[in-house]
Amino acid sequence: MIQQEEIKKRLMGLGAESDVNQASSVLTEMCRYFQITEKEWKETFSSDKMLAIFIQYTKQYQVSFPDILDNWRQEWSLNEDQLREIFIAAPTSFTLPFERVHQNINDVVDRFKAVEQNIRGLVDRFKAEGLTTADYLKAAGEKPQLFCQRPETIEQNIRGLVDRFKAEGLTTADCLKAACKQPSLFSQRPETIKNNICNLVDRFKAEGLTTADCLKAACKQPSLFYQSPETIEQNIRRLVDRFKAEGLTIAVYLKAACER
Repeated sequence: MIQQEEIKKRLMGLGAESDVNQASSVLTEMCRYFQITEKEWKETFSSDKMLAIFIQYTKQYQVSFPDILDNWRQEWSLNEDQLREIFIAAPTSFTLPFERVHQNINDVVDRFKAVEQNIRGLVDRFKAEGLTTADYLKAAGEKPQLFCQRPETIEQNIRGLVDRFKAEGLTTADCLKAACKQPSLFSQRPETIKNNICNLVDRFKAEGLTTADCLKAACKQPSLFYQSPETIEQNIRRLVDRFKAEGLTIAVYLKAACER
């Protein structure tokens, strides 16, 4: 088990001597209570920043460790093993007034409730078109901003895009599948995507590219929805130029790309 001398030595230089003495006494009490091993000590308090905060909070709040334990047990019915795990994960929590800890936890819970409402709210709006909670969670995991975006906004983006290309055969289900592959599409403004698609089609109109064909390709390769039309055009024309002698044409390449 970790000794007070080692704790004090580790704290030295991170604060005034009187503050270090007080913090080392409190930290020793906590480590003894939770029977913290040397290995756990080194892993938990490897950061000088963590120790400096511990010293600061100990001086600022002057909380009673036994009282904090009692409050945590009574409020959340925590056993000793659970309290020990919390100490190892977040030792400075035991130096804060219980009211502040309680408020912090409630704030986190409220935020998670809001995130859950966002996720379930969006899935409910597109349930008929096949969107599942698992699909959307996977997409949000790749683009975490989606956890905080309002379902109304995302719905407007998706349905707005479908409305703009309804005549060309774009469906909500196709759009959702593409967005799950490329989550940034959930946040893209419909007008921006429309401009990208129409601009790209205009660049290859002479070679026979249609909006319907372009949308079909974009649903399979969603990056086409938001990539710069200039960049896509340059990439295609450069590739065709390299194989021009072998008979490759832009029309042939575009047909193959749209049908694959």
